[in-house]
Amino acid sequence: MAYPKGGSVFKIEFDMNDIKNNESPVDNKISTGVDVYDLFLKLWKDKITIICSVIVFFIASLIYVMNCSVWWSSKAIITNADYMTSIDIKNRISDLYLIMDSPSGNENLDKLSNNKSLFKQFVNDFSSIDNKIDFIKNNKEINSLRLLTKLTSPKEIMLFNEGWAARIKIYKIKDEYEVKIETNDSKLSQHLLSEYIKYINSIVNNNVINTFNLLRSYQYSYLNKKYNYLLNVAKDKIKSEISETKNSIKLAIASGTKKPILQFDNKQMFPFYSGSEALEKKYQILNNFNDFEIVEPKLLKIKNEIKLISSSNGYSKITFNTIKFVQKPTLSIHPEKPNKSIVIIFSILLGFFFGILVILIKFFLETLKTNNYNKGLK
Repeated sequence: MAYPKGGSVFKIEFDMNDIKNNESPVDNKISTGVDVYDLFLKLWKDKITIICSVIVFFIASLIYVMNCSVWWSSKAIITNADYMTSIDIKNRISDLYLIMDSPSGNENLDKLSNNKSLFKQFVNDFSSIDNKIDFIKNNKEINSLRLLTKLTSPKEIMLFNEGWAARIKIYKIKDEYEVKIETNDSKLSQHLLSEYIKYINSIVNNNVINTFNLLRSYQYSYLNKKYNYLLNVAKDKIKSEISETKNSIKLAIASGTKKPILQFDNKQMFPFYSGSEALEKKYQILNNFNDFEIVEPKLLKIKNEIKLISSSNGYSKITFNTIKFVQKPTLSIHPEKPNKSIVIIFSILLGFFFGILVILIKFFLETLKTNNYNKGLK
C-alpha cells in the first residue's frame, strides 16, 4: 500500500496482490487509485456542468408548474350533533313513542334518534361511492365542466364521474372527521363541499324519516289487527250470551216462569229464573248491542291509539342536523397541489446532483483510461 506524500494530496491505493498472494498464485498486479484532491479539482473545474444542469432542471420545473393543473381543496371538520338534536327528534315523534307498546319498538326509535347513530350514518353515507356519483351526476357546476370536455361516450362519462368522486375525501381524526373536496377553483371547492354535506345530511334525514314512517305504518297495521281481533272476541261473547238467553227464554216459557224468582242455581247451563219477560228484554237488548268496548275495555285504548296515528300525516316535515361543525368549509388561500416551492427546490437539488453525477462518471472514465495506459507502459 502506498502512503500519500505531503499533506495536501490524499491518495488511496488498493494492491490486490497484497490480499490474494496467500490465496492463489496470481502474479498480475491489479491496482486502482482515486485521488480525492483531483476529484474536487475536477468538480470545481467542471462547475459549469453543474450550473448548466441546475439551470436546465430549474427551467423544466418552471415550465411544469406553469402548465400543470392546480388543485384547490376546501376542508371541514365535523363531529357528533348536539344532544339536543336527539331530544328534538324525540319530541317530534312523541306520538310514536306513546303507541309503541313493546320495548323493542322503543329501542328502535332510540337508535334512530341517537346523535351518535346519526353521525355514524352520515360518515357511512359520505364515504359511499354511489352517493358521490349521484351527487356528481346531479350537480350543475360539475355537469357544466363535463360539457366543456365534450365527453360523449358512456365510458368517458363514467371515468369523468369516478375521477370527481375520488376527489371527495374523508379522514378520521380521533373522535372527529375531516372532509374535503379538491377542484381546480378554490370557491368551487368550498361551494361543492357545502352542497355535498347538505346532500348527505338530507339522505340521512330521509332514511330516518322513512324508517319512522315504516314503524308508524307497522304499528298502525298491528293495532288495527289487534283491534279487529278483540272486537271479534267481544262479538263472540255477545253471540254466546244471545244464544244462552234464547235457550233460557224457552226454558222459562216451558216452566211457566214469567216473573223472576229468588231461588235459582247459577250452575245451570241455561238459567231461566229471571223469568221469560226479563229474559226477552235481555234478548232484545243483546240483539241491538253495539258498544263492544264495555265487553272488551282494551278496545277503547287501542281505538285512541289508532286515532292518534291517523291524525298524523307522517314525519316528512321533520328536518334535523346529523352533524356539528368543528370547522366549517374553508376557502383555500393556497393550492393543495402541486406545491410549487417544493417542486422548484427539489428540481434545483436534482439538477445539482445530476451535474455532479455527470462529472463523476467523466472522472471515473478518465481515471480508468489513465490506469489502463499505465499498465500498458509497464
